[in-house]
Amino acid sequence: MWWLVVPIAFIILLGFAIIRAIIIKADPPQPRLEAPSGKELERAGIVLSEMVQKPTISHVDGHEDDLAPFFEFQDVLTRHFPLLHHHLSKEVIDGSLIYCWQNSNRGRESSTDTATPATKMKFNNHSSGSDEHLVADKIKPTFDRKSKQDTKKPILLIAHQDVVPATAEGWRFPPFSGTLSEGSVWGRGALDCKSMIYAILEGIEQLLSENFTPSCDIWLAFSTNEETSGAGAPTISRIFEERGLYFRLVLDEGGAVLEDALPGMDRPFAMIGVAEKGYLDLKITAQGSGGHSSTPPDNTPLARLARFITAIERKPPFKKVLSRETRAMMRATAPSLPFLLRFLFGNLWLTAPLIKFALPRVSTFGRAMLATTCTFTMAEGSEASNVIPNEASVIANLRPATHQGVDASLAALHPLLKKNELSADFLIAQEPSPVSDITDPRYQDFVAVIKDCFPDCGVSPYLVMGGTDARNYTNVSDMVLRFQPIRMTQEELGAMHGIDERISVQSVAEGAVFIKQLIKKLC
Repeated sequence: MWWLVVPIAFIILLGFAIIRAIIIKADPPQPRLEAPSGKELERAGIVLSEMVQKPTISHVDGHEDDLAPFFEFQDVLTRHFPLLHHHLSKEVIDGSLIYCWQNSNRGRESSTDTATPATKMKFNNHSSGSDEHLVADKIKPTFDRKSKQDTKKPILLIAHQDVVPATAEGWRFPPFSGTLSEGSVWGRGALDCKSMIYAILEGIEQLLSENFTPSCDIWLAFSTNEETSGAGAPTISRIFEERGLYFRLVLDEGGAVLEDALPGMDRPFAMIGVAEKGYLDLKITAQGSGGHSSTPPDNTPLARLARFITAIERKPPFKKVLSRETRAMMRATAPSLPFLLRFLFGNLWLTAPLIKFALPRVSTFGRAMLATTCTFTMAEGSEASNVIPNEASVIANLRPATHQGVDASLAALHPLLKKNELSADFLIAQEPSPVSDITDPRYQDFVAVIKDCFPDCGVSPYLVMGGTDARNYTNVSDMVLRFQPIRMTQEELGAMHGIDERISVQSVAEGAVFIKQLIKKLC
């Protein structure tokens, strides 16, 4: 009878997993909070529209960048957020903005502290000339840098002013018109990322109008070239490090409140990016004897590259791992998913091997979530159709996973490179970011604010597949979160960087409420 033990045990475990999948179903979602006031909605639409009308475009090569639209954009901010620009110190570095809202104890400290709270400075970089630029470079830290929970430690809210290029073809409204229609602001940057800037500034403007003073310093940083991975955010981060600043929490874009974040979800989900994958561009080169295409030899450079590409596409050599953050996402979303996904995600102790095997085969998102990805984006060979090149190359774009960084991902490619007699050269290499600890009280405080402001939504951590400015700030904080407090439909998300980018005015106004409540919670 011993042979019955295994099937009986399996049936018991399967039954337990099925029962668990049934009982972990989420409670009905809570009602959505009432919409912000009509006055707040009207203001959000008017101001964001004007912000979008400034074509703050950044270009890949940087040579075409024109800072004039950025300074015009900053003039819009100065005009519409007067209290903020009166009370916060401000610094402009090559178009990038740094603000500091000093804590309520600064006045008492100034009588005994030799450092002045804010100092006027002259800059060699550009200035819009529309207002007085103050620099907070001599603010003396009043916190314990080594303590994670020191509530005097400042917080940092970041976003980017720049947008990707856009042409009018195919757009319902001109891309830099900032048209208000159907309750939304339409135009390049409305979603990415001027709505984030509006939410941050409007939240602070409202707090100042209520005479609120924070108990910790609040810093803001808005770069000018996030879309091109430019020097803006790295420069700001280096300045913060040189000044001895270390932040209790850093908040950037990267997540959002999404409708249908996963197929079949019964409610919107606030997806918090707790880490982001790395970035690696490799030039893969094959060399050989060229010649005329009428008498082709075997094993040409292009043929070897083709075999290499095919091998990678058929069987990626990268390690698949259900990381801590991915497991947390699956556990958090499971109760709101249809039964099959609830069964799989809610019983990882049993289903993890099946998920690692099946998910990459049925979902490109699932593949990217579990492992380093590699795709081929550019190729170069002969300049004539009847000439076999002596050398051919392709550009491979890899997104290294948090468990398999740049060197480890390249090592996984090495056997195939060697087999096909290919060489690999680094073009751009960025390691995956550290992972913010979701058990940390600071993360839990952040989640609590989301639940207060978006009670109809679930909340989940997740791994950001792309890149954000946030990766540049891990040297000045160990709690870097990526979450734009804006509701987005899948249609709106799909229009980001594309045609008809837009965002609803109500979502933008709700974002300002979130920033306001976050500051009250943390400061």
